Amino acid sequence: MSIKTITVFVDGGPASDARLAAACEMALKHDAHVVAVAFARQFDMGVYAMPGAEMAMDLSAIDTARAEAKELAKHAEAKMQAAGVSADARWASSIAAGLEETAARAARHSDIAVVGPAGGDGPAGEAAEAAFEGALFGSGRPVLMLPEGWSKPIGTKIMLCWDGSHVAARALQDAMPFIKAAGAVTIAIVDPEPGVDGTGEEPGADIATVIARHGVKVEVKTMARAGASVAERLMATAEEMGADLMVMGGYGHSRLREAIFSGVSRSVLEAPTAPVLVSH
Repeated sequence: MSIKTITVFVDGGPASDARLAAACEMALKHDAHVVAVAFARQFDMGVYAMPGAEMAMDLSAIDTARAEAKELAKHAEAKMQAAGVSADARWASSIAAGLEETAARAARHSDIAVVGPAGGDGPAGEAAEAAFEGALFGSGRPVLMLPEGWSKPIGTKIMLCWDGSHVAARALQDAMPFIKAAGAVTIAIVDPEPGVDGTGEEPGADIATVIARHGVKVEVKTMARAGASVAERLMATAEEMGADLMVMGGYGHSRLREAIFSGVSRSVLEAPTAPVLVSH
């Protein structure tokens, strides 16, 4: 797979411009087109369950939300033009239940979606969470999550979090454009058990051979938890090696705050210290 279309979600939060800049940098590197999708604030339509009650809808709030989204899209378009990338900007404003599906549809029509950390306070935080969940669980595309305010390069030092699972294999496949561009990758395995969970008799050796056949230099690092959680050990290793991209699989079917991921991926994604490419 090559990266030729990038969807980036902008929400007006403090890290939104940094996320947009990262998407533009990625587009220049991969000769790709950027689609910025602007989310304005969400709001609840008052629905009263009393018999005979009508739905109360603040039409002025809807108009204001749409105007905010259009302004965000206009701002994003100007930023992308200044960066010199092929791009277009769109806007989306809906009630909370509709934003996830809007994000999923947008991400489906791209090769990768760029999002910020899920959650957070206020309208921007709500939009960020909707974008993340919709893109990851509804699009079938990989998601690149950037830490708040990340402004460093992405994908020059890559760490693959490997446990032999099918979601880890999917994440590896989705990350291959980055890995090939970097020319090297470090495979990180915590508490490996030879012959268990698809890690092979020599943990990491089999998948390292597969990756190396693409002309990539591969290093395998196995490590013990040493009293830390797997997530803590992985993040510490990424920091030690100066990784600017972690690659991992995520799985589940319920909402983020209801433990949609394995404990490892959930812990990493709730407080990422480096960009994380995650696949479902």
